Amino acid sequence: YESYLLSPEAISAVVSETEFDEVLDLSPERILATISSVAVETGMAGSKAWNGDLRNPLWLKQIDGAKLLARVFSNVTRSKLSFNKTTHSVSLTEWLLANQPDLLIEIAAFVLGSATVR
Repeated sequence: YESYLLSPEAISAVVSETEFDEVLDLSPERILATISSVAVETGMAGSKAWNGDLRNPLWLKQIDGAKLLARVFSNVTRSKLSFNKTTHSVSLTEWLLANQPDLLIEIAAFVLGSATVR
């Protein structure tokens, strides 16, 4: 599920809700650069499929979105904020619904499709 939440703008907004003792660059540009850096790390699922496109379907099918988000949160906050699936996934989803709902179309279609099958 977390693979659908990889929006630099959403991550920037959610991480920026936390107060830090120091000034951190939490801009969408910094988030994207961090995603790009983490995406090619050895041992990261999907690293060979990464081509710089956050919407690359091959990469999205291979990555562990939660693991990627955990590393991004840790990197951009200098280990001051850990990604929490039950808290941050909800916040990211809410932000996306309000600001970039088109990024959730595929997951919505999947859920709705599953609901009609049952």
